[in-house]
Amino acid sequence: MALPTVDVFVEGRLTKALVDTGCSKTIVTSRLTGFGGGRSSVVAVDGSRVHCLGQAMVSLVVVGKTLRVGCIVTERLLDDVDMILGMDVIERLGGVIVRGRKVRFFCGTEKMTA
Repeated sequence: MALPTVDVFVEGRLTKALVDTGCSKTIVTSRLTGFGGGRSSVVAVDGSRVHCLGQAMVSLVVVGKTLRVGCIVTERLLDDVDMILGMDVIERLGGVIVRGRKVRFFCGTEKMTA
């Protein structure tokens, strides 16, 4: 099954981001941001703790909107995915509808499709 992804610019670099409504905080790989400050961890869907490199403030451009976001930094995510867009970003974009691979953000009253 193909995952719902969107193109995102992270610090000016184009990458694929998985849209994950089950993730509360956005996660990015160190390849795009460098090393994060401080240690942190996230709780995975199975309840286990995943240790991360820390956190970093990054500039994102998603569906034409520029956001400054505090992200969790990790060494690696899924193949071909360097970012997971969590609910912290999804809420700032006005919400999302995910149907299969198709993603639709609601930015203000305008529907933005990625």
